[in-house]
Amino acid sequence: MRLRGPILAAALVFALAGCGTKPAVRIENAWVRPVSAGGTTAGYLTLVNDSPDSLVLVGVEAPAAGMAMMHETVREGGRATMREAPRLVVAPHTRLRFAPGGAHLMLSNALVELAEGDTTGITLRLADGGTLHATAKVRP
Repeated sequence: MRLRGPILAAALVFALAGCGTKPAVRIENAWVRPVSAGGTTAGYLTLVNDSPDSLVLVGVEAPAAGMAMMHETVREGGRATMREAPRLVVAPHTRLRFAPGGAHLMLSNALVELAEGDTTGITLRLADGGTLHATAKVRP
């Protein structure tokens, strides 16, 4: 019985079928503004949740910053103000966009200078104990 070749070929086809697929939960287009050592800057990204479950973000970490927080922009009395967001919920099959003028990451007390063209890491912490990592480009 010589089925080994066809079985191996079929297994390879199934294994390769999964290559190139995007994870259900991912960070896209992460970037931060340039900053001098000791300064404060903002970070932006899109969090994609193509899973059937809600995601609850409870924090952010950035190795290049002494402190990192999630912020949201709120409108009060005709003014826009920023405030820390201790948790953000991302519904199933939606995106949360951290962008100028909206939700964003505040990276304070920069431990190093981040110049245009550099990269830095960002980690989002989830309520279930999981984390999501991204490499952010530094750009104006």
